[in-house]
Amino acid sequence: MIGLIVMIIVMTLCLTATTVYLLAYIGLFKHVDVTVGKPEITNIWIAYKLCTGSYSNCLYDFVEASSIYKDLPNIAIFYDNLLDKSKQYDLRYAAGLILSESKEPDEEQIDLMKRYGYKIAQLPAIDHSVKASTLFFTSSLSSYIASHRVFPAMYQYISSTKLSAHPVIQLCFKDVTHFMAPLSQQKDFFVDGIEYVYK
Repeated sequence: MIGLIVMIIVMTLCLTATTVYLLAYIGLFKHVDVTVGKPEITNIWIAYKLCTGSYSNCLYDFVEASSIYKDLPNIAIFYDNLLDKSKQYDLRYAAGLILSESKEPDEEQIDLMKRYGYKIAQLPAIDHSVKASTLFFTSSLSSYIASHRVFPAMYQYISSTKLSAHPVIQLCFKDVTHFMAPLSQQKDFFVDGIEYVYK
């Protein structure tokens, strides 16, 4: 009987340790460091679709875009404040792929993305943005957790510093995710189909 109790305790401890390790691995406990600095990537060409709904749906949009070009980074531009609970299921965002940086993408890429219903836009080069610490992109769940931890931290930082930084942009590379909110030329980050409205 005592042996059974000891075995149950040991198994429970092992299960708890494994769970904590997995949560740490996908980034749940990683400190979110928000600063002002040069974005990780600028002057980029993107292929995007306009979306409305919960920002958590963005993961499905990433999968759809990556089915066309699996080696290209994903991008999402979030136009509404995630913390506004009255709009949490009616949020505007654009999601798709980063086609190239600093130079126009190949016509073949542009034509293929357009055939799948994507629009093409160029986002300007800027020198300063509010940005969050790089998070390891270890899984789709990691991206989900990162978004829901990073966005509130960024909004809090922007509010407390009284900066004009918007919209929030998520850049998903093979193994890392970057977050940024431009401090200049914000209107140029509102792609075709999204009205420039910011409160």
